[in-house]
Amino acid sequence: MIWCQVTWAHGTILDRPVTPVTRQELLEGGLTPYGPPPVELLPPLLPGQLEDFIRRDLEEFWLPAAGRPLLWLRDIWVDLGLLVLARATVTLRDGRLITKGEALAELRELGAPADVVRDIHDRRYARPTPMSRLQRIRRAIRARAYVRRGIKRTLAAKKS
Repeated sequence: MIWCQVTWAHGTILDRPVTPVTRQELLEGGLTPYGPPPVELLPPLLPGQLEDFIRRDLEEFWLPAAGRPLLWLRDIWVDLGLLVLARATVTLRDGRLITKGEALAELRELGAPADVVRDIHDRRYARPTPMSRLQRIRRAIRARAYVRRGIKRTLAAKKS
């Protein structure tokens, strides 16, 4: 059975499948404004299911996306690419989920380009500085290269 959830993302309402990451988030702390809590509705994840999903997502979605240069000219690809990488790295390394805000701090520890991390931070929490076309191209090149290297490093790391 594929579970779906109604989600507001990228300025539109979507019907998305409930991935193992979403399921784990709901099981760990999903809010229940009405009805039974998620732990009464969702079965627990099987051992390794979360990690297998994350590795597959990095390998089959994000690594090919990092090979498509034009995508990375858009803010959303820079933001999500780096944040997903940091969150995946922590989950595979430590077995815990982190927020996007925590992922920003993790990116600094993982050696992400400081100006790209600052750019993501400013877009999420402050006022971003407008970029020229040349700045956007340079950022895309750095972000894409960092994500490609980071995915390969994360996938090569042994499971804890």
